[in-house]
Amino acid sequence: MPILNDYNKLSESYQQTAVKPDKQFSTLPTVLKIAGNFENKVVLDLGCGNGFFSNEFAHNGAKKVFGVDNSIEQINLAKKNPLENTEYILADIFEDKLPVADIALAPYVVNYATDTKQLVKLFQNIFDSLTEKGKLIIVVDLPEGKDLKKFGAIKNVLGEKVDEAQIEIQLFNNEKFICSLNAVYFTPSTLEKTLYSVGFTDVVWHKPIISDEGIKKFGNEFWKGYIESPELGYISATKI
Repeated sequence: MPILNDYNKLSESYQQTAVKPDKQFSTLPTVLKIAGNFENKVVLDLGCGNGFFSNEFAHNGAKKVFGVDNSIEQINLAKKNPLENTEYILADIFEDKLPVADIALAPYVVNYATDTKQLVKLFQNIFDSLTEKGKLIIVVDLPEGKDLKKFGAIKNVLGEKVDEAQIEIQLFNNEKFICSLNAVYFTPSTLEKTLYSVGFTDVVWHKPIISDEGIKKFGNEFWKGYIESPELGYISATKI
């Protein structure tokens, strides 16, 4: 798979995204809510990075968490905080066979498919890894041209907003620049059709939430308008 971003070089700076307001107080609690009861279940964290999501699942009842990433530097960072029920694997989620799991989490990585063909390949690979009635949870970038810098990101689609258009992403914390990323845009309808095409059912879009901790820390006024337009889509799909 063509590499859009070299996380071996970005690994240290990307760690700072863990404390971005949007990721810490909206994306994380939203993902956990969509996952539902995952106690004693096996979870697959795709594009695990330093283990941000993996650790949360591991600490909150998952039987086993497999974190998968194609960056050795990211995997090494994740392994610095070892947990008995986590295992980190260096692999290409588009090409390599994935561990069998009850829940697969794909945060942001859908936008690393360079075209629709690769998107199909990714979803098929995940589908094959899931157990019967297994659940896929997706967090996908859906830029709308807004300035969400105070929440943690500015995202722009270059040119017309069509499948396979390039996305430029700038990440921030406390409005301090962290790093830039490149990604690829897919329309909501293409995402849905592709999921169904590989065998998933019950494809559902979910509204994000903000944790009580996030509201307490920043106040309601800070979050005003974010839930209505976070420039992120949350999708769940089931393997029957």
